[in-house]
Amino acid sequence: LMAAYTELVAHHGYASVTVTTVVAHAAVSREAFYAAFDDLAGCADAAYERFIAVLLGELAQAVDRATDWHALVEAAIRAYLETLQADPVVARAMQVEMDAAGKPARVRRRTALKQMADVLAARHAEVRRGDPSLGPLPDEAFLGYVYAMRQLASDLLEDDPEPDLLALIEPTVRAQQSSV
Repeated sequence: LMAAYTELVAHHGYASVTVTTVVAHAAVSREAFYAAFDDLAGCADAAYERFIAVLLGELAQAVDRATDWHALVEAAIRAYLETLQADPVVARAMQVEMDAAGKPARVRRRTALKQMADVLAARHAEVRRGDPSLGPLPDEAFLGYVYAMRQLASDLLEDDPEPDLLALIEPTVRAQQSSV
């Protein structure tokens, strides 16, 4: 049901998806839908939570292996974009279309982005303990990195039917390395 919901949102937009279209696409009954979710918003929330859990897992795993700041940033950018590129339908639905779900979805997005920034901040603190020459960064810097990457990816997902998200890795890594 979550996959059906996500595919429909990616292809037809948030506003056009209904319980009727989800159950038809998933080839299940309305009863099966309502046995799993209270309503369409519950299905959307579950799909988004799964999306964020996967992103956070990939991000945490990637940055855990980084030994210095530049490697940390590259690992984070690469993990984020590779995860999105692995399933552009899910990425388009969750990064572009879900914003149309209103304020609760935007609050959920901000919470998720803050979680990603917290992963980076925690790993930065660990790397910094091993390299005291690495200066402190405010929390807003990590959030800024996450927001910037999300926006670049979202724009590409929205504008290109077959986006090459991995093409963003090299220029964003290079920009970060030349700014520090």
